[in-house]
Amino acid sequence: MQCHPPQNRMVLRRSDGSTIGVATRAHKGTTDVITDEAFGLMDAIEWIERMGERKVIFELDSQIVVNAVKEKSVIRKSWGCITRRCKTFLQNNPNSTIEWVPREKNQAAHEIAKWAESEPNKE
Repeated sequence: MQCHPPQNRMVLRRSDGSTIGVATRAHKGTTDVITDEAFGLMDAIEWIERMGERKVIFELDSQIVVNAVKEKSVIRKSWGCITRRCKTFLQNNPNSTIEWVPREKNQAAHEIAKWAESEPNKE
């Protein structure tokens, strides 16, 4: 049995829903789903910063991570620094937001999961 590191899948879309790009990122050493979801958010922030985008809606199917970013409290878990990074991005880019979407509504990201399995860390 082969074991793969967790894969994060990102889809960048225009407001009309058309796709601009897709990317995958693999992280070794993440030990739980929430940490992996937080790393996915960090990957997305870094990706859109490289592209120079400043008006972004981050859609995650991890309600825990989204709520942690939206709340004023400090997260003292290993992924807390990532939520602070996102809060800083959102403060510096007031036209950007973060939203929770049910997993069923996030089909585009799940469709590229097959690609992510064979092509980690690609855009």
